[in-house]
Amino acid sequence: MIDREGAIIEEGRLQSTPAAVEKQFADLARTRIAMEAGMQSLWVSSLLTKLGHEVLVANVRELRAIIHSDRKSDKVDAQNWRGTPG
Repeated sequence: MIDREGAIIEEGRLQSTPAAVEKQFADLARTRIAMEAGMQSLWVSSLLTKLGHEVLVANVRELRAIIHSDRKSDKVDAQNWRGTPG
């Protein structure tokens, strides 16, 4: 998780199950959540929306910071994207 200034406030892993997603995000104040489009993104974004969050599902090909990065990994991608596509 990052704050409005882009500073990392939490890092970790999250199991790809509805129970784990709900446990992590159910009690969190309304938050903007950005995630990469993929096989899990439809149900995860739907659940997060039902929990009251704003969800942005991004196509990595459209995110300049990720595309131009010479270091590719999910962790690096998450740290490079600050919520502004293109």
